[in-house]
Amino acid sequence: MLSLRDIQARFVAGLHGDANALDGVIAEGAFSAAERLNIYRNNYSVSFTEALAAVYPVVKRLVGDGFFRYLAARFLVGHPSRSGNIHEFGAELAAFVTDDPALAELPYLTDVARLEWSWHLALHAMDAGVASVEHIAAIEPSLHEQLRFQLHPSVSLHQSTHPIALIWEANQPDEDGAADLGAGGENVVVARVSGQVRVMRLPAADFAMLRAMADGATVADACAAAVRLDDEVDLAQALLAFLANELVTAIEAPGE
Repeated sequence: MLSLRDIQARFVAGLHGDANALDGVIAEGAFSAAERLNIYRNNYSVSFTEALAAVYPVVKRLVGDGFFRYLAARFLVGHPSRSGNIHEFGAELAAFVTDDPALAELPYLTDVARLEWSWHLALHAMDAGVASVEHIAAIEPSLHEQLRFQLHPSVSLHQSTHPIALIWEANQPDEDGAADLGAGGENVVVARVSGQVRVMRLPAADFAMLRAMADGATVADACAAAVRLDDEVDLAQALLAFLANELVTAIEAPGE
């Protein structure tokens, strides 16, 4: 007699195309085992295709409905859900589309997919408090250069050679999809601000400063990273913008 684990393994194999996986396991009736499994397989495929489309609506629009269904079917075979939480499904799509020769004419698609996955993660990221100017003011001024900023769990940073924020904006539901693909690269921050996920562009120097902070740099080192790109950058204004946009959740002073 097959163990429950063996039956489950065969069922998964059947879902992914092994027509004979459940022979002798499912009793024949009005429908054969293969027919019953096919009904379930179709529902399974439709459900996960819809889940993928919900996370990647811009990717779907860029490639078209028909190709997206084809893409989703192939993706599901190689990257089936490994979690009971459907929100965790689809993380590998950016890497998956990178390797598809049929998408070579859309070189920006990988970065757009990464942006959309980050939007999805930001939406579901855990809540956290936000730091403010008052928190900095309460710390001894001589320590300010050695402060470290902890970014909000919803924050992700994207540096692309393509105008990914522009493409994303142009493909929102009420937009016509027209975007200047030659507009150049963008530095983009995705974060949940006051309960709403936002896609924000940053100047190169500001982005370098924020990335350094995300990597654990002190304020002094993060500012130095910004100045290396633009010696006229307004460091105070950049810092105030980070705080105003709720990107910082905690401020750590030396010794803490």
